[in-house]
Amino acid sequence: MKSHKRYFRGLILILISAALYVKLPYTDLSLAKLVLPPMPVGDNSTIYLSGLPVFMCLIFGFMDILKSKVLPIGDVGVGLMVFFVVIPLAFYGVDLLKGPFFITQSDLHQIDFLDGHLTTVEDREFMLFTLDLEYYGQENQVFQVQVQVSDHAATVIGVEEFQVKAPQEIHIQRGQQTYEFRFPIDYQNGSDPDGMLYHEPVDIILSNETDQVHFQMYDGSR
Repeated sequence: MKSHKRYFRGLILILISAALYVKLPYTDLSLAKLVLPPMPVGDNSTIYLSGLPVFMCLIFGFMDILKSKVLPIGDVGVGLMVFFVVIPLAFYGVDLLKGPFFITQSDLHQIDFLDGHLTTVEDREFMLFTLDLEYYGQENQVFQVQVQVSDHAATVIGVEEFQVKAPQEIHIQRGQQTYEFRFPIDYQNGSDPDGMLYHEPVDIILSNETDQVHFQMYDGSR
């Protein structure tokens, strides 16, 4: 017997899983990671429990659509359609909703943080910072970059913040772009700076003469 109520409930559960999974603006965290933050284990390992609610919503959503019998294409056909059409479209659609949000912002607030990596290079004399950004605006922006680490991490690398100042101004155009910066550090022997940054939040500040935007990075080292 067909059950449209169960069918639409399944679709809603899949949309909820997408909303939990998609990264939030100005951070590398998703809603699921905010509720269930990553749990550090050892020096370079992390347990991510945030995938559990996403996975459960997907499974229950799929089962509801399957049991609703609304789609006359058999169980195999329903499974293929859900996993290769419905779920990708749901995740893609929820991610697209960020576009209108950034378009309504101004200046540097139209830039979203996608990903970032901090790791030591050249015998741990320098910190290599890789920054992935996406710009939704139309006019090119020029800004400076400031990276602030936690007090705990600063005791290991000997530096509290890294700053790219003028004339090293950074230009960005519409779309996704990657930047790399090198900062000198005062590494203290006996500790693992990469492992330290793996567990510590990092604040990234983009600024120019008229605007300033803050990003938060929680998986600082890979």
